[in-house]
Amino acid sequence: MKYYRECLWQVWQLFFPFFLIFIVLWKGGKTLDAVWLLAGVGACGTLLAPVNTERQVSKGLWWATILFILWTALSFLFSQTANYGFDEILQTVSLGLLFLLALRGHISAGKCSKALSLATIIACGLGVLIYI
Repeated sequence: MKYYRECLWQVWQLFFPFFLIFIVLWKGGKTLDAVWLLAGVGACGTLLAPVNTERQVSKGLWWATILFILWTALSFLFSQTANYGFDEILQTVSLGLLFLLALRGHISAGKCSKALSLATIIACGLGVLIYI
């Protein structure tokens, strides 16, 4: 079972930049299906990440992230102005989980920056083709 989980983690790390590019390019990353895909990527990354890591996250930053997520969820549940929807909650939780994974060193900053740069170039190219 441990070997299977390690294999899945390696597959997740391999495909994470492609998922990131797809999420950004799929209708600007703001549609509900892109948010659900982001939630799936964040949840899978969190569940598959190795538990024993040498790099620790500062407790203050970890608590700040968790409290921000909880504050957003409480605002969704109890706010009378309804300033948050369920897709914003999913997006906040998913990005918070990916942020914590990046802090623990499970997500390569170089791969993320290359993937986002590539997504930006592709989006600009598509925009030029469509609008000119």
